Amino acid sequence: MVGGIGIFLVVGALAVWIFFKHGKMFPFFLAGCAQYMITSNLFFAIGTIFGERLLYGVIAYLLLFGFGFFSISNEWIRRGVVALLSIWMLGSWFRVWIRNADWKNEFIFFTQMVRDAPNSVLANSNAGAMYLLSGELELADKYITIAESIYPKYIHISNNRGLYYEILGDTKKAEEKFRETLQLNPSYETAQRNLERVQKINQGL
Repeated sequence: MVGGIGIFLVVGALAVWIFFKHGKMFPFFLAGCAQYMITSNLFFAIGTIFGERLLYGVIAYLLLFGFGFFSISNEWIRRGVVALLSIWMLGSWFRVWIRNADWKNEFIFFTQMVRDAPNSVLANSNAGAMYLLSGELELADKYITIAESIYPKYIHISNNRGLYYEILGDTKKAEEKFRETLQLNPSYETAQRNLERVQKINQGL
């Protein structure tokens, strides 16, 4: 939270400076900030996932050229701008390295996604699915339950709950859940296949 407020204040100060000193650049700067701030959950959590990891260093690089520091007449101000943006760029590329670790494989990506967007039904549903596949049923139940509390009519989480019951061996509840999923979306083929499978089990076929 503190970091987000700090970034907002820095960007706000830059926006004011650009507006008064380089007015023609202001709309472009504003457009770049707008698309980031909407999806960054900076002001409030909106449940989106923003694949921003390749932008951190690039933003500083573009700002360095965008400001046109050669047009700054005061030598000390120009050096200060370059120094600050250089530090930002180095720190940003380090952050890229950290974020790329979250994309190492599907399991890490989906289980880390929920850390960055804890109020996202998609993130919690995917985390639950990954823990189902890995056999960690306690964690699977935890994230499936969170997803259900956010948006219980989300078909993927409904299907995941059916799979959870099936893995527990409660195929009756699994069949009920797959039926509920198909009521939400009758064309959901994955749920159709799952329902057919547990029906055969329940019928002793």
